[in-house]
Amino acid sequence: MKKGIFWCYILCPAGDKQENKLLTVMVDCDISGKTLENVEFSSKSRENFNHKSEWEKQYIKINGNKPFDYYPRGRVEIKNGKIRIFANPVIIADEEAKTLIIKTFELEENKNDIAWISDNTKHYRYAEDTVSCM
Repeated sequence: MKKGIFWCYILCPAGDKQENKLLTVMVDCDISGKTLENVEFSSKSRENFNHKSEWEKQYIKINGNKPFDYYPRGRVEIKNGKIRIFANPVIIADEEAKTLIIKTFELEENKNDIAWISDNTKHYRYAEDTVSCM
């Protein structure tokens, strides 16, 4: 089981078959949210990661200097036995993306207990014209 942040983008390999991909920053944890490895969180709460900070540390160079809010993004929070996934509505509406998130964050055993929270506030907005084949 893992908690952390993610960006979702669409990859179109040869043949124009779209496929969801994730960029992630995550850490192993238990169902209470306690981390099972040493980690330095970058969020204000110091309980998870910050998208902008982590993008600048890890992803900006491999994505052609795109800003952190270029792709739709979200967060997996695990705390007090509850799993909540906050994400841009385009992710929440995409069953394939949700399945990929569950698999990547190793949440299969608890998939029926996940609260999916669609968030279209400034916090999760992105450059909407980028959700297409790249």
